[in-house]
Amino acid sequence: MRLSALLLIVSYCPLFTGCASHARDRTADDLKTELHRVRAEQSRLQARLEALETSKPALASISSEPRVVRPRLDVVVLRPGDSVVPEATAPESLTEEPSLHPHASSKSKRFHVGGRTTSDAAQQAYQRAAELMAKKQYAEACDAWTGVLVRYPEFAQNDEVLYQLAECYFFRSDWARAQDQLEGLIARFPRSKRLPDALSRLAATYQQRGQEAQAQETLTQLRSSFPHHAAARVRSASKEPTP
Repeated sequence: MRLSALLLIVSYCPLFTGCASHARDRTADDLKTELHRVRAEQSRLQARLEALETSKPALASISSEPRVVRPRLDVVVLRPGDSVVPEATAPESLTEEPSLHPHASSKSKRFHVGGRTTSDAAQQAYQRAAELMAKKQYAEACDAWTGVLVRYPEFAQNDEVLYQLAECYFFRSDWARAQDQLEGLIARFPRSKRLPDALSRLAATYQQRGQEAQAQETLTQLRSSFPHHAAARVRSASKEPTP
């Protein structure tokens, strides 16, 4: 009996040995596969690290740049055919505001006008537009006034600029654009000294467009708000600018 059991065990030994060898082969293959995967992941991470190191100077320069605070821009109605004039140089006629930066250039000078500040270049552009207006070169003056509004949205006299731009369009019989600028002036500058003139000219513009009801309503508002102002007297739609 013992001899039979011994012979049976001996006969199964090659089978057990083969199973163990097969298990070892599978374990080695799995380890090789895992090793290749780890090496591939390592290569990918190394490449990403090198890319980050390369971009580090650029990121540092971006983070070190000072934040630029952009001024609020005025709303200007521009239509096809409108353009802006090139920026002019500085005049010498205003009182200079002391600069906080001793090395500031002459182009960065600022001046006090009407409780607000303005650059000398803006004042120069304003003067150029006024000269074109005085010469009745209305097409060029429209471009010049528009340039002041676009380039210098914080200019202290932008209520006057809007009014003069509306006058330019009015004299060119461009009633729609004139109305746009006058309504914008009234809405944005309710305390402007040009408000009575703007209301009077707006009423005339409504009349030219055949909007009689709006014209009469505007004249009523003008007479009620400014009863003693010269503009409260009904003004005909003449081709003479308001002084």
